[in-house]
Amino acid sequence: MIRTFETEAEYLQWCKTNGDRFVLNVHRSLSPVSLMIHRAHGRLIIKYQDKTQPGGFVEKQYLRVDSRDAGKLKNWARKKRLAHRGILDGIARECKVCM
Repeated sequence: MIRTFETEAEYLQWCKTNGDRFVLNVHRSLSPVSLMIHRAHGRLIIKYQDKTQPGGFVEKQYLRVDSRDAGKLKNWARKKRLAHRGILDGIARECKVCM
């Protein structure tokens, strides 16, 4: 099952209890540059930094998409890119920090 998050609180609470799952980070524009798969416990997607002040994880420029299977997230990204602009290269990369 693929899941997206609507609120920052929902996302952060989910990360605390689902560290073994995968999260796709994607800019709301669905830019292929931003497609990155992380582990739900990865510090880059759960700790606020310069670009991710409160609301920055899911309520502003970025979406987070969850799955138990990293391959399903890659397929989701590919399909969204195809549906969004007809671009074939919307394949997510894996984070080298948390994977």
